[in-house]
Amino acid sequence: MGTETTCKSYFCIIGEFQLSEITSLLGILNTAGHQIGDNKKYIQGQYDWSSWIYGSDVEERRDADCQLEEVIEKLLSKVEILKQIKQKYDCQFRITQVPIVENGECPALVFSPKVIDFCAQIGADIDIDLYVNPYPDENELLTIDER
Repeated sequence: MGTETTCKSYFCIIGEFQLSEITSLLGILNTAGHQIGDNKKYIQGQYDWSSWIYGSDVEERRDADCQLEEVIEKLLSKVEILKQIKQKYDCQFRITQVPIVENGECPALVFSPKVIDFCAQIGADIDIDLYVNPYPDENELLTIDER
């Protein structure tokens, strides 16, 4: 990545299940995830939970809100199935935005009524995993009024 602000958005199911079962129930292929017992990537040890993830790639964009809507678009018709999954597996749902801010250029961190309603219907948490890289020069910081 260069010095442009980027963002990634995703929906995650966390619990004790087989990834293939969730994929089969939803009819959607996950974009990432891990199974209980898989080795962790960055630290020693193994996962003691499964994670089924459907989301975007890291993209240079400042409209994180629109990116998140694009992610949930396939899931909106699956609300009843998601409720059944939650009940059957006693799992957690989470919507996450991961903005990586460069040069003080933060993306729009807004949750539309569509996203909020979707989360409320399925009992999903909303998470912002914010990364702010150092500014090249503190004198270049802009106030909100200057942007």
